[in-house]
Amino acid sequence: MENKDLIIIALIVAIIYLYYQNRKKTLLYSSSDPEQAQEISETIANLREENEDLVSEKDSAIRKKNEAEAESLSLGNKLKLKNQEVTRKETEITKLKKEKSDSEIALNKKITELKEKYSKQGQLLDTEQLECKKLEEKITNLETKITKLEQEKTKLLRESSKHSDLDDFQT
Repeated sequence: MENKDLIIIALIVAIIYLYYQNRKKTLLYSSSDPEQAQEISETIANLREENEDLVSEKDSAIRKKNEAEAESLSLGNKLKLKNQEVTRKETEITKLKKEKSDSEIALNKKITELKEKYSKQGQLLDTEQLECKKLEEKITNLETKITKLEQEKTKLLRESSKHSDLDDFQT
């Protein structure tokens, strides 16, 4: 129970207690003594005033209790809405984290593929350059051989020509 409920119950008990006390006094002092009658009527008037005050306080307490319950309900609803919003945002954050993770995985895979591709291309380029150098050396060697062979040919032709002149000369 809340404090307000306890106050209301205490006020009601006090009213009932005062009512029965007043009834006892009325029964005890029902004599014809005017002073006692005056005192009894003053007590009754005071009790009625106190009763009205207590009823007023009770109504005020009930009103405050109802306002507090309404405010509590309103706050409960606001809290529920905030919790729903938090849950929705947590779900969205989880979704974004998953998307980010998936994106990073895809990018890392793409980077790995490109590294492999460029690594293979680099290896092919290195191989081609090596083969090119070998071919250039071979071409240089062959050109050198061709030059030597041409020189030999020229030399042989000269010698052949000299021999042929000698042969002609001898005949």
